[in-house]
Amino acid sequence: MPFGHYRKRMVVMLHPGDKIAMRLEKSRTWYWAELDDVFRILAQWHAARERQRIREERKARRGS
Repeated sequence: MPFGHYRKRMVVMLHPGDKIAMRLEKSRTWYWAELDDVFRILAQWHAARERQRIREERKARRGS
C-alpha cells in the first residue's frame, strides 16, 4: 500500500537487538529506531486518539 503523498511503499527491516529500520521504496536513506521507542510513541498516539474520542463524545452529549 502506498505511503502518503509519496506514492511509494515503505520497506521495513527488523534487526537483532530490538531495532527496526524503515525507508521509502527506491530511496537510499534508512531511518533506525529501537522497538521500545516505537512502541512508546504508538501508545502515546493511541492514548491521544482515545482522549480526543472521549472529548468529542462528551461534547456531542452536551450539545444534544
